Amino acid sequence: MLPSLQLYDRHPGIRPVCRIAYIDRMLRGAKTGDLPAQFPTKFEMAVNLKTAEAIGLNIPESFLSRATEVIE
Repeated sequence: MLPSLQLYDRHPGIRPVCRIAYIDRMLRGAKTGDLPAQFPTKFEMAVNLKTAEAIGLNIPESFLSRATEVIE
C-alpha cells in the first residue's frame, strides 16, 4: 500500500482548542444544538512527491507552491 499522495486538513493547532471550548460549554450545561457552528480559517496541504513518482504522476510547480509541506 502506498502512502497518501495529498493531505488537506485544518491547521492541527486549531482543532484541540475548538474541541476543548465546546466540551467546556457542554459540561457547563449548554445543549449541543445551541452551540454555534465553527469553521476553520486556516488549512494545511501536504504533497508526497515520492508517492506521486511511484504512480507516475507529475505534480505541477504551481500546485506545489501552494502546499504547506512537500515530502520529497
